[in-house]
Amino acid sequence: MLIRSSSLVSIPVILFFSLLCAHVSANNVNTTKHSSIIIYSHSDTTYKIIPSIANTYGYEILINGKAFIRQKNIPGLPGSTGFKRKADAEKAAQLVIKKIRAGIMPPSIDKHELDSMKVKY
Repeated sequence: MLIRSSSLVSIPVILFFSLLCAHVSANNVNTTKHSSIIIYSHSDTTYKIIPSIANTYGYEILINGKAFIRQKNIPGLPGSTGFKRKADAEKAAQLVIKKIRAGIMPPSIDKHELDSMKVKY
């Protein structure tokens, strides 16, 4: 009975992520800057750079205008401080969107990827 109920839970989860990835398309890329918030739009998937502790930056991934991921600290590293530079937060957010479009769930980022993007931490 346990196997049967876990299979029933897995099917909706897989279906949700499949539909989410299929819904995120590669159309209409544009960038908008509003004061200190930078918004990147890729169809209905966007990101915005948000403030974090100690004058650092994080990012928020939005799908259809709703928060999907809120990352205030540097992913893949211990601690709670964000990125020192807005540009680094933007690089990470763009990589997360790229992974979501490719169907990679969760769209996590590791230290190696941060280093390859030349992120300062």
